[in-house]
Amino acid sequence: MREANPQKALPKSGWASSDFCVSPWAPPDQQLNITSSLIKWKTNNNEIPIAQCSANCVPGYRKVPIPGAKTCCYDCAPCSNGEISNTTDSENCFQCPDMEWPNKKRIQCIPMKEDFLTYSDDVLSLLFYPS
Repeated sequence: MREANPQKALPKSGWASSDFCVSPWAPPDQQLNITSSLIKWKTNNNEIPIAQCSANCVPGYRKVPIPGAKTCCYDCAPCSNGEISNTTDSENCFQCPDMEWPNKKRIQCIPMKEDFLTYSDDVLSLLFYPS
């Protein structure tokens, strides 16, 4: 009989292979008991490893599927001009309403600044200065 791989997740209904069976309803003398404090993880500070293929996409980015990869594996792409995402792992970016534009991080829409030129502005003075 071989040992169970502690890195595999065990469903509540149990798990079996040709060599052994792990069952939550087994008699006490046949149950698999794992003392999690005794597990030595090969990570920084003995932290439990993250079982995740890709890093989370932060707000301002969206998930981009990787062709041929599992759905949990993806790239992150920044939102396009005029779009935002304000949640982690956003599937899509959203267009800002009219007269609004994304902030630098592309996580919220902000009103566009309106600049008006006056006759006292240097540019207009040069254009309309009589020569």
